[in-house]
Amino acid sequence: MDPGLRRLGCKRVIVFVAGNDVLRFRGWYYERELKKSGWIGEVKVVEFGGENHVFNLGKPDSPKAIEMLKLLAYFLNG
Repeated sequence: MDPGLRRLGCKRVIVFVAGNDVLRFRGWYYERELKKSGWIGEVKVVEFGGENHVFNLGKPDSPKAIEMLKLLAYFLNG
């Protein structure tokens, strides 16, 4: 991971991962590395079990995609 990660210019990060995504581990890895970097901020990972990569684009009206959009809006407004 980039050693400059600790200088990330924001105070909060949200990472969405899909439970069936082969790249799922990268979201959790990013959270771990961000915390280890010395970055002073809050990071949250939200995992949507049983979903595939970019499920929210393929099924934008699904309950989980709607939940994801609401969580993102809440995060951006919070």
